[in-house]
Amino acid sequence: MLKVMGLMALVALACIGVIFYLFQPQQGADGAAVAPEPAAGGDKAKGLEGDGGVAAGGSFRLLAVSGDGNRLAGLCESTRSATVWDTVSGQAVRTVRYEGDFFPDRIRAAPEASLSLSDDGSRLVFKGANQALIEWDLSRGLGHQRKAGQKVAVSRDASVMASVNFIHLTVEDLVSGEVLGKTSFDSPAEIGKFIVSSDGRYLFGETYEFDTSGGDSHRVHIYLLEVASGKRYPLARLDRGERAVGVQDQVRFMTFSRDGERVAMLDADGTVTLWDVSSRRQVWQAGLKTSRGLELVRVSPDHRTVAAYYDESPLGRDTRRWQPVIVLWTVGDPNPRTYRTTPGIQVADLAFSPDGQTLYVNGPKRTVQALDLSNLQVTRTFSAPHP
Repeated sequence: MLKVMGLMALVALACIGVIFYLFQPQQGADGAAVAPEPAAGGDKAKGLEGDGGVAAGGSFRLLAVSGDGNRLAGLCESTRSATVWDTVSGQAVRTVRYEGDFFPDRIRAAPEASLSLSDDGSRLVFKGANQALIEWDLSRGLGHQRKAGQKVAVSRDASVMASVNFIHLTVEDLVSGEVLGKTSFDSPAEIGKFIVSSDGRYLFGETYEFDTSGGDSHRVHIYLLEVASGKRYPLARLDRGERAVGVQDQVRFMTFSRDGERVAMLDADGTVTLWDVSSRRQVWQAGLKTSRGLELVRVSPDHRTVAAYYDESPLGRDTRRWQPVIVLWTVGDPNPRTYRTTPGIQVADLAFSPDGQTLYVNGPKRTVQALDLSNLQVTRTFSAPHP
């Protein structure tokens, strides 16, 4: 009996040892802890990161380029960090980190989130989808966080911020703190998405018109607001009856060119419209019908190229097999060129070089790729340091 009991005790100890081993963090080649691969049906299967995703540290959700073209920045949600590269050497020169969840929508970076880099590459500003701001002084690697308003927009060059509290809009210089202008809306319910130009002179956005009679004729009004005078200029109107989406989803994305001379909007129909800001005239419009719709639009600094992207799934619902497709229009031509990126990577942002000849797009395993727009070839890959 004693022998049997001893044997049973040894078996129990062996089982405990196996369980203890299985639940320990696995060690990488450098001895650092590595997260285990998610099980089927987990985040990776839902397409959060795709190829090289969760286990490899995720992909960059937001991108920004300095005005002089010497710095490229990418923000990675899963590692809660931003990496800055020297575009000439290709080397990472700074990594900064943040705490907290700035992306309530875990599937993709919300349109309200943005990353902005100053012209000289010394300041980086991240605005999360929760409207909180983090500003970093990259020369020292120091950052501070603040809640700026109920709705916030930051210019592409990280110099200007527009914020709304209740119905009151304030536009201020982020460096000096100088207030550039103030105005008010009629009701907080009408205020939709908006963006601000780099010189702080204009706000581009949407307001909602709700049908109070119980009908289904909600409308979205697109406007350009002159900050100094507070005057709003109507540019377009979108009727909900034309689109099978809610009133707050009719505009999918909006962006200024870096110099603030052009502004573009992507609507739920997959139509991209480009306006000249000073004349407030529409200068170009084109569209592309896709099964999942276009997700983002960017205008090159020379105003000659408009870029967007969409995901297509030739192999069914498995998002790890999604094929991101970048769409490139030459302004004036309705027929785009297309470029298929790495399968399984969920493209979330695009950024042009200052000369408009290179487009930066996130690649696999925490990389950013430089795409030469003359021949649609990847000329350089920027890799993030190991987290």
